[in-house]
Amino acid sequence: MGFECAQGGDVGRRAGAPSTVDGFVEAFKVAGFDPQSFCPAYGLAEHTVGVSVFGRSRLRLDREKLERERRVILAEQKGRGTVTLMGCGQISEGIDLRIVDPDTMQECGPNEVGEIWVDSPSKARGYDGDESLTRDLFEARLTGKKEAGAYLRTGDMGFLFGGELYVSGRIKDMINVRGRNIYPQDLEETASEAHLLVRPGRVAAFSVPPANEDIEEIAEEEVVLLVELREKGLSETALNEVVQTVRSRLLEAHQVGVRAVVLGRRGSVLKTTSGKLRRGRTGRRTCLEYYKLQRYWWTCHRPEKAG
Repeated sequence: MGFECAQGGDVGRRAGAPSTVDGFVEAFKVAGFDPQSFCPAYGLAEHTVGVSVFGRSRLRLDREKLERERRVILAEQKGRGTVTLMGCGQISEGIDLRIVDPDTMQECGPNEVGEIWVDSPSKARGYDGDESLTRDLFEARLTGKKEAGAYLRTGDMGFLFGGELYVSGRIKDMINVRGRNIYPQDLEETASEAHLLVRPGRVAAFSVPPANEDIEEIAEEEVVLLVELREKGLSETALNEVVQTVRSRLLEAHQVGVRAVVLGRRGSVLKTTSGKLRRGRTGRRTCLEYYKLQRYWWTCHRPEKAG
């Protein structure tokens, strides 16, 4: 199979992690794939897909400012305190896109991160049979701007920089730890690369309630990871090594202590038909049962045998 004739490769909704994109380009370079034909974009079904297209840029940002203050501050050098995001391109013609504070519903200022709101003739009217959800998501209005129209709340956080859209993550997936809004995909990428026994793309990070909600000092979310393994029948020593390595890498790269690392068999991390992680359902179905039973700061669950 050759890619010499390929004119474009589109990645919608949210651009992939830079390391994933670079790995794809490197793997298919031998087949003639042109890196310039790779085309990050942003869209969603509720807007008949297309919102922005032809992403070309990458930004290296100060992770602390992004997570704690929702501010876009460029970092000079790559390092532990930085994160790189890929652009999703310029906003398509005819689309009114705003970056909005999801709590106050006020439009954000320059270089601020907020929820992506869109309006255009391509926006759907709503969800059939669900007037309440339609009103909340498809008829959102900016605070203090009565002249503005009704917007679709995408549920995605992002920002505009140099006229290009960048998507940082999903609101419902964000993990709040000590005032930091952590995006789970960052933790998942680090964990996927932490150990050779971890299946790439088969890690799910999510938050759980604190171990003791009655104690105010620890009444905060805690991080749990579900990690699928490449092999079955591993020794306790090998399993413990994976857990400790994942926890160490996350602490080093993100300064995040993980309450539990659960090692699961293939298929433990649930995905949609389009390949997106179902973090919420994965957490409820697979991990919380183990988490609630543990009294240790880490969990090592032996994968079940494939039936």
